Amino acid sequence: MEIQSTVLGNIAVAPRQFKQADINTINEAGKQLRKNGFDDFTEEGIQRNGDSLREYFEANPTVPVTVANIFRAIEARKQDYKWLSPAAVAWYETVQTNLQLGNDLANYVASTSGRPGQLVKDGSDLHFQNLLTLFQEIDGRGESATPQTIAHAQDRILRQPGKGTLHYVPQPRRTEPVSRAAKEDDGTGFLKTGMVRTSDGGWRSKTAAEQAAERRGAEEAQSPSVIRGREQAAAQQEAETMRGSTHSESDQLQKLFVYDQAKQEIDWSATRNARRVMQATFERRRSIR
Repeated sequence: MEIQSTVLGNIAVAPRQFKQADINTINEAGKQLRKNGFDDFTEEGIQRNGDSLREYFEANPTVPVTVANIFRAIEARKQDYKWLSPAAVAWYETVQTNLQLGNDLANYVASTSGRPGQLVKDGSDLHFQNLLTLFQEIDGRGESATPQTIAHAQDRILRQPGKGTLHYVPQPRRTEPVSRAAKEDDGTGFLKTGMVRTSDGGWRSKTAAEQAAERRGAEEAQSPSVIRGREQAAAQQEAETMRGSTHSESDQLQKLFVYDQAKQEIDWSATRNARRVMQATFERRRSIR
């Protein structure tokens, strides 16, 4: 005979007989310990923590199964149990409301390449924060996980304040030595900014009008519309160079576009993100063949 428990798994009724009330007490203790990181979510955590608790109570058959005794048993040998970080607990607790979306997002992030520019997926807190941020954005709109909804979600999170932060794998840092002179060289040689060439090859100070025009140009270069234009151009260049491993995959990638309905034009940032998702889907399919 076996008793089923989400914390202990399937328990053979020997050598100590665990009553259903004992199992309910253990399950309740596990829930209370979640805030401290006790793992009763993952398969590994349920198995390891269940085995440790079962061994304790079998080794101490006269100790009643109470929440207080469970706490004491765990506190005495915390190293024997599996624990989660606060970010991981937040993720696992939140996705209980929509397990299908949670599984789909976890599979999507796991299928990405992990190369620079891709979402962090290394099991760290940043990984779980990525999952939670995407989940909240997509679930809040009542959507499912598709290449387009994930790409749109990434774009909204990037552009709209208050939607959280996504963490991407950084570009590798420069490793070759750079001299102090090279770092400080701005390309103007001895001369500082504020000077212009004269017709005879000499130099003169810029006039007030020239300085004002230069300031306007610098301000315009930092305007939201100009920045968005640069981002769109870079995204378009990346999107148009994306290819699959087969002609069919490449054809599907090149036919995928996301449109900005308000502007009635292609949103290249969202299109690039959607094509990244599609590429990851292709890679995942190939890996399980």
